[in-house]
Amino acid sequence: MTEGRAGLRLRILSLLVLAMFAALTTRLWYLQVLATERFQEEASENIVRVVERPAPRGRILDRNGTVLVGNRSSLEVLVNRQELGDQADQVLYRLSKLLRMDVSDLLDPLEGLRYYAYQPVPVATDVSKAVVFWIAEHPDLYPGVTYEEVQYEG
Repeated sequence: MTEGRAGLRLRILSLLVLAMFAALTTRLWYLQVLATERFQEEASENIVRVVERPAPRGRILDRNGTVLVGNRSSLEVLVNRQELGDQADQVLYRLSKLLRMDVSDLLDPLEGLRYYAYQPVPVATDVSKAVVFWIAEHPDLYPGVTYEEVQYEG
């Protein structure tokens, strides 16, 4: 009597394992055969991201110690187009008032093709520390707006 129950349990367990392997095999077939084109498109969009980071350079001196080319620091305000979202108009309006610029002057570099879609776009250079501190203290008013210290030859 117990052999009959054990045999029945063993058959049910083997059917369950067989059904799981069938489901797994079917899903793998679907992913590798039917959904190939979709995943190839997604993979091709995610291959390489170029992020340019200029290296800071020291002063260039001649043999007498005279500075030929020097560096100067500048604060730059950057806007990340992906993080602006639905609030782009309001954020750019507030930013234009803070920087004392026209909104069109902010939109020109944002609409240009010079920068990648994921790359933050510099919209103002030589910004005062007070403006940078205001942006840093109010991130909820300026989502997608950051700042960076950059080096220029000078």
